[in-house]
Amino acid sequence: MAKDRLPELQKIQKDMHDTEEGRNPGLTETDEMYFCPLDKKCVELGLLLQSIGLLQENVSNLREQVNCAKKLQDQIEKSLFGVCLQKSQLKKAEDDITAMALNIQGQLNQLFPFHDDPLSVKYRVRISHHKALSKDYLKIMADFHNSQEQHSKHIKSRLQRHLSILGEHNVSDERLEALMQGDVQKEMYAQLQEKEQKYTAICERHDQIKTLEQGVLEVHNLFLDMHNLLMDQSELVDTIEYNVSQTQDYVESASTSLDLAVPRSQDLKKATPYKKKYGVRKYILFPLSLFKFWHFKLSK
Repeated sequence: MAKDRLPELQKIQKDMHDTEEGRNPGLTETDEMYFCPLDKKCVELGLLLQSIGLLQENVSNLREQVNCAKKLQDQIEKSLFGVCLQKSQLKKAEDDITAMALNIQGQLNQLFPFHDDPLSVKYRVRISHHKALSKDYLKIMADFHNSQEQHSKHIKSRLQRHLSILGEHNVSDERLEALMQGDVQKEMYAQLQEKEQKYTAICERHDQIKTLEQGVLEVHNLFLDMHNLLMDQSELVDTIEYNVSQTQDYVESASTSLDLAVPRSQDLKKATPYKKKYGVRKYILFPLSLFKFWHFKLSK
């Protein structure tokens, strides 16, 4: 690692200044012997590099501050509307960025080689670092301005969306700027909270209606099942009713036949003794008639 000779160069520059006014007691004869204009150029170059290093550090700090501001913008855009605690921090960061930018511009103007010899080393060092640092500075500031524009667009679109929820449509840019700069956001946030509560109540009521609808659908399906079951049972009842009617017809026919059979059975009972007597006579008279017939044949 190279040794930092900046303090030594500063001491030599101070000794040179004292030497111009008179003999410097801090310089010995040996120092005065070896002291030459080349050392003066080295001191000036060292101081130039020191100022360039300080300028680079300021540019780096500016970049970090811009990144911090962008993070705050993202937090504001993602936070609840009206509850932007980072807004004051963002305002302070923007003011710091503006002050740092003005300081860097002044340092860049001092770094530009207006009066140096174009062929000298200082000129080349100044012009090269001036171009590089100016490019970085412009890039950082362009990024910062783009982030500011995007942040403003997001906030405006968010305001328009919230105003449309509150019933205000076609809001002008002047009104949006006034809302962004003023304290109307707190009142708007209260209105939005009220709207959000109403929306939450509507969502809960909607969920209750959906639950009720589901219950009604289940009851409807139950009634459909009962209807199908009754249809099946009605067919069975119709079959039973048909069989009962057929049985009733058979019973009535049998009852009629029975009514007719009772007198006949009584008549049959009355005629039974006569049938028995007639049968006995038949068995007796038949052989006699047969005997008489053969007797008659033989007599001839």
